[in-house]
Amino acid sequence: MPTKSANQIPQIVKKALDAQKERERSIEAYPELVVETIIFHRLHFGMTPTNALKSFHLLLKEFVDWNEIRVSTIQEIRDQLKSGLNSLDTAVFIKDFLELVHRVRQCVDLEFLSELNLTEVRRFLKQVRGIDHSTIDLVLYKYKEHPVFPLSAMMESIVQHAGLVKAEDTRDRKAKTIHELVDNSTVLPFHHFLIDLEREISASLGDDMPTSDQISAMLKANKAALRSACSGFVKKGKGSSDAKAKTTTKKAKTRN
Repeated sequence: MPTKSANQIPQIVKKALDAQKERERSIEAYPELVVETIIFHRLHFGMTPTNALKSFHLLLKEFVDWNEIRVSTIQEIRDQLKSGLNSLDTAVFIKDFLELVHRVRQCVDLEFLSELNLTEVRRFLKQVRGIDHSTIDLVLYKYKEHPVFPLSAMMESIVQHAGLVKAEDTRDRKAKTIHELVDNSTVLPFHHFLIDLEREISASLGDDMPTSDQISAMLKANKAALRSACSGFVKKGKGSSDAKAKTTTKKAKTRN
């Protein structure tokens, strides 16, 4: 039997789609510096695009620079974050991240990453406690022009149940498949739509966090809504992996 949260998914999908204008304003404001991109991206996971943008600007307004934020208390950082999911965790992440960068580089700057190869960039960023796979891939996409689509664990499940990728594929293969399915100009809009969807699904679950299997069951029960929403970001003529698999099977039976 579908859970209450599962029944809410069509409304959650609609809410995420309706936030398109918000996302466009936020995406246009994406910072150029690597450090700022990582923080900006983290803010989006916990709050709406509008609040993420406001929080980012508040941090820059209330503190002299990122180094002052680094030496500030977690509560002082948290005070500048607009209401959202896990604001304490976000404040801790920002402080830990800036502390790590300063400890390694003796400054709060990561522009040197553009000079490293992909493996070296991944190795460095994996040192950041609490960083999401999708944030690392976003850095590779933006600053190394790597053909990859940033996917978090829940985003993997979403695009899988939307029929865009195969369940048996690795995360890296899924990320490359989605990148091939969308135009370059659509990568960030689609990624941020999935961030909004993930955040709203998480918010609907409240404190009773389900297992990955339960989340998968919720998404499976709403394949049609997910497929319909995601199809708007995919290149014309690009069908879902489910549809392609069925077509291939049908052709094989016809030949036999």
